[in-house]
Amino acid sequence: MKNGFILFVLILLSSVFIYAADDSSGEIERLLQAMKSIPTGSVFIRNGKEYNPKEAVEHLRGKLARAGDRVKTTEDFIERIASRSSISGKDYLIKFPDGTTITTSRFLRGNTK
Repeated sequence: MKNGFILFVLILLSSVFIYAADDSSGEIERLLQAMKSIPTGSVFIRNGKEYNPKEAVEHLRGKLARAGDRVKTTEDFIERIASRSSISGKDYLIKFPDGTTITTSRFLRGNTK
């Protein structure tokens, strides 16, 4: 009886962790799609060079793949992958067609004003 209860608790806990991981990966994918869908004419700036949204998302996907299990949450993704260059430490920026420029971390957190 005791072993059955322990097994039940372990299965329950593992399903919670799997759900949390799936939820984070879905949220990260939604953020990447949002970045891809910014207004036409917007550019991403990484280390002083401009990139189109598709190139920026490809870069972030590559960083995410290389990060492996070091990125477990959406916040990990924003802070460790999508906010700044791991080489220079400079913030990633988004410049909109009207000239407004914000950091990607601000954009990903929904603070576009």
